[in-house]
Amino acid sequence: YLSAGDGVDAMVLASASALVGVHRFGTVYYHNGANSCGAYYSGQVGDSLIPYAECAVSDHPLLASFVPDTVLSRSDGASLDALVGCSVSPRVGNVTAYLEYRYRSSGFTPDDWDSLESALASYPEAMGQAARLRGLVASSLPYFYTATHTAGIRIQNASAIADRIDYNLNAFYLAPDGLYLKAESTLSLFDRMKLISVAEAMVALGDKSEIGWWNETWRLTLAARWTVTTSE
Repeated sequence: YLSAGDGVDAMVLASASALVGVHRFGTVYYHNGANSCGAYYSGQVGDSLIPYAECAVSDHPLLASFVPDTVLSRSDGASLDALVGCSVSPRVGNVTAYLEYRYRSSGFTPDDWDSLESALASYPEAMGQAARLRGLVASSLPYFYTATHTAGIRIQNASAIADRIDYNLNAFYLAPDGLYLKAESTLSLFDRMKLISVAEAMVALGDKSEIGWWNETWRLTLAARWTVTTSE
C-alpha cells in the first residue's frame, strides 16, 4: 500500500543480487508489520566444492512462539538466523556429502526448557493437568526449528549405482541434546517400479530439548512405487 490509512501496515519486498563468475551474492529486505533483511551467497571452488551461506536479521523473533506467554515469556526483540554449508563431490567414491551448521538466536536454550518444565509443573490445576499440557505443547513443537545450534551431514550417491540403486544417509545434532538420524535407499526395478526403504529415529541424549519431551521414537518404512504413464 502507498499509505496505511486503513490501519494495515504497508508491505514492502525488495531484492538485489549479483553474479560474479560462479559466485552469486544477494540481499533481501522485507517489511510487513516488522522489518527483516537477509543476505545469501553461493559459489564454487574447484571442481568439487560448493559453499553456500545465508542469514536473516529481524526486529522480532524469527522463531514464532508456540506456547502462551502465561506459560513461558520470552524476549520479543531482534533476532538472527544464519546458516553456512557446503557440498563436496570427490572424484572417487561416487558420493556427494553436504555439511551444514545453523544458528538461531531465538531458539530454545537448556534454561528455556527448564523454565517451560517448571511453568507447567507449577500449574495449580488438578492432578495430571500439567502432564496433559506438556503433551499438548510437545505435539505442537516445530521440530528442527527450536534448536539454537544445529549441525548436520548428508551423504548420498552422486550417480545411480548399477543404474538401479540410490541411497542417502542423514545425521543432525539438535542442540542441546537431540539427534535425528535417517537412512533411505531406492531400488529401481522393471518398467518404472521402485522399492523404497526408510529408517528414521529421533534420539534424546537428555531431557533439555524438544526431542527430550518425547520418548525416543523410530520408524521403518517399506514401500513400492509404480509410475504409470498414459497417452492419447
